Amino acid sequence: MIIIDSGLNTNSSKLPGKLLGGVRIEKDLITNGIIYNENIEDTNGHGTYCAETILTISPDVSFFIIKIVGVLGYTSSELLIKALEICENIDIEIICLSLSMIKDGDYENIQVILDRLNKNGKLICVSVQNGKANSIPANYSSTIGVRGKIFLDNSHYIYTGNNETAYFDSTPIFVESIDSKYIFFYGNSKANAICAGHIARLTGQYKNYTNTQIKNLLKDTSKGSLTRSCEKEIEVLETVLNKKDMDLFQELVYEFNGIKLNKVELTYISPVISLNTGISFLNFYDFLQIVKKLLKVDINYKDVNFSDTYYLGNFIKFLKGLSI
Repeated sequence: MIIIDSGLNTNSSKLPGKLLGGVRIEKDLITNGIIYNENIEDTNGHGTYCAETILTISPDVSFFIIKIVGVLGYTSSELLIKALEICENIDIEIICLSLSMIKDGDYENIQVILDRLNKNGKLICVSVQNGKANSIPANYSSTIGVRGKIFLDNSHYIYTGNNETAYFDSTPIFVESIDSKYIFFYGNSKANAICAGHIARLTGQYKNYTNTQIKNLLKDTSKGSLTRSCEKEIEVLETVLNKKDMDLFQELVYEFNGIKLNKVELTYISPVISLNTGISFLNFYDFLQIVKKLLKVDINYKDVNFSDTYYLGNFIKFLKGLSI
């Protein structure tokens, strides 16, 4: 599989032997020319999270990496075009492209190359910009445009074909970041990686199928529902919270960011990640450092999952399961 993104963490313990090769494409700020080199090391993390997520669906897949996204998460239509041109000369049929164009760019040439890649048998999955109904190039007919839906199950997805947006599981997962911390990976990029994983799984099982046949298989195995609600399906693990539980959570939040919660408003279904608590998917690892400090416990970050953060009752249950 080709991943066009921010590169790859070549030291990741989850990716040994998975790198087929790669190239970095960047703009020379002095000459304004295009530079190609072999330094694909990921300084952002996004490309690595995509690769690791793909492996959860299709563990046998290997990657050719095209790095066009920098440390801040930005690229340009010019670099994307160069990346897509490289794809034309690589005998790999799946392309994972978890980015969108948010400013004016060379859309016409991007569309022309994507049409050509699709005609030549490439399967191109592209994430829709988060918060948007559609975006470029996910809305091109040559691609499978992907949005996220919290199905709570990677095997559930919705793909109808007919150039309509596909929906794959975007349930947040706690992944190791490139700075050896942990972060929740979620949104349309995560969903697109799941989509790419399923496509790789199908092409591995049906090696002689055309891209049209693979898309039909994807459609035939679709079993998700847009009306599915994670609020109704996440099991509440702790339904009775006593004063000690409330005091503990209040203390943890106050130590973390200085917010003093109103305990009267807390219930077992109160969200842990919210504006009221100041806890987010991006800073949850830092919050867990406060948990470790105050409770003097060890935390296996690989065991942290989305349901632990969804309800306060579940988080209290998670805390009670930690070892000193």
